[in-house]
Amino acid sequence: MTPGNDLIYLILLNLASLVFGVLMIFCTVITVSSLFLGKKASISLSENNTASSLFLVSVIISTAMLSTSTFVVLQQNLHLVNQMPEHTRIPYILNTMLLALLQIIFTFVLSLLIAFVSTKMYDMMTWHIKEYEEIRKGNVSVGLLLGGIVIGLTIFIQYQFAALVAALIPMPNYIIPQ
Repeated sequence: MTPGNDLIYLILLNLASLVFGVLMIFCTVITVSSLFLGKKASISLSENNTASSLFLVSVIISTAMLSTSTFVVLQQNLHLVNQMPEHTRIPYILNTMLLALLQIIFTFVLSLLIAFVSTKMYDMMTWHIKEYEEIRKGNVSVGLLLGGIVIGLTIFIQYQFAALVAALIPMPNYIIPQ
């Protein structure tokens, strides 16, 4: 790639990442508010409940951390396009984008499942406290604790998670001719 093309490519990639990030955050807020907190997102946010906001932010961070590997691989794959024969570029780009979209959807669903299962397991271990009810009441300590659990487990599993997603939905391999 020439320096001008590299710059355009990087700008477009950053714009795509920004759009994806905003959409992912929006979907996470709606899903977590409904499934975890039992409220519509607009109600949950307008109540100024710090505990639910802390928990929500931790799930957003977790989802972002787990989906980052998809963007790295997508960037690497799309960077190869200029080195490919002209007639193979469009099918390669479309195939790569479709697989990336599948990986992103799969990652989103699995990351929410991980957050739900991990916090539910903790909730069952602490049978004398109903964590989700405490978050709904505004208990900041519980919001921080469950948020920490989600982020901590995300850090612990993120590399294995990326390998699982790549194994289940592999990106295309293009070998550059010598």
